[in-house]
Amino acid sequence: MTLRDIVVVGTSAGGVRALQTLVRGLPADLPAALFVVLHTPSGEKSMLPGILSHAGVLPAAAAQEGSAIENGRIYVAPNDRHMLVESGRVRVVFGPRENLFRPAIDSLFRSAARSYGPRAIGILLSGTLDDGCNGLAEIRERGGLTVVQDPADAEFPQLPLNAIQEVKVNHVLPAAEIAALLINEVARPVAEEEISVTADKPSRHFDGITCPDCRGPIYEDHRNGLRFRCIVGHSYSPETMRVEHAKKLENALWSAIANFEEHATILRKLARYTNGDIAPDGRDFEDEARRQDEHAAELRAFVEEVSRTSTAL
Repeated sequence: MTLRDIVVVGTSAGGVRALQTLVRGLPADLPAALFVVLHTPSGEKSMLPGILSHAGVLPAAAAQEGSAIENGRIYVAPNDRHMLVESGRVRVVFGPRENLFRPAIDSLFRSAARSYGPRAIGILLSGTLDDGCNGLAEIRERGGLTVVQDPADAEFPQLPLNAIQEVKVNHVLPAAEIAALLINEVARPVAEEEISVTADKPSRHFDGITCPDCRGPIYEDHRNGLRFRCIVGHSYSPETMRVEHAKKLENALWSAIANFEEHATILRKLARYTNGDIAPDGRDFEDEARRQDEHAAELRAFVEEVSRTSTAL
C-alpha cells in the first residue's frame, strides 16, 4: 500500500506564522515527513527549526546532506542551500539560485514530484512573487496533491494568488485547516505510478536575453509552463524575470544619469584649468557641461515619471 508520505511546504514573506499554525495541528505519529523551504537572506542563520519545534509536537531540524527520510519529522532547508528529496534521502546542495533564492521552493517541489510522484503533497503558503508555482504544477502533473493557503488568510497573498492562477490546485484552505486535510490525506492509499526521476533536457534556443544575475545567455524552458534559465543554471519564473529585468533596466538608467553628471563635473574642472589655446575662457567646456546637465535632468525626469505611472521600473 502506497501512502502520500512526502509533504513539501514552501513560503516566503509572512510564512512563519502560517507554518506555526500548520504544524500546531499535526500529531506526533504522523505517517509522513515534512520538508519546509522558507526564503531567508543568505547571510542569516535560519531560526525556523527551533520555532517549528516549539510550535507543535513534531521535531524540526535543519536538513543534513544524505540523511535518511523518517516519518514524523520536519526537515528545514538550511541557509543558502537548496533542499531536495531523492530515493529516501535528503539532499542539501549549493546550486544556482532559482527565482533569486537559495533555498528555492521550486527546486524542492520538482524533486518531490520526480522522485515520489503521487506520494507527494505540495503546499504553498503566504509569500510574494511566484517561486514554487512551477514545482507545484509538476507535483499535480505527476499525480500528487496540491494545496494553497487561502489568499484571504495569508499575510502576503501574492504567492497563493499566483499559484491559484497558474495551477489547477486541489485545495485552497486557511492555514488552520490544512493540518486536518493532511492528517486525512497521508493515510489515504494512492496508486503507485512509474515516475521518471530524471527530466528530459529542454531544447535550448537563445534569443539575446541575458541573465539578470550573471549576465549569461538565457534560454526558455517550456516544461510545465514557461521558465527562463541561463547556461550557468539560474532560473526565473515569468514574474520574477519581469521584476528582475525591470530592476536591471532601472539600474542602467540611473547609471546613465550618473555618467552624464560625472561628465559635466569633469568638463567644469577643465573649464577652470584649461589653456586658453584649447578653449578660450573655458566657455566651450562650460556650454558642454550645461548640455550634459540637461541630458541628466531629462533622463531623471523620464525615470521618475515612469516609476510613478508604471510597474515596469
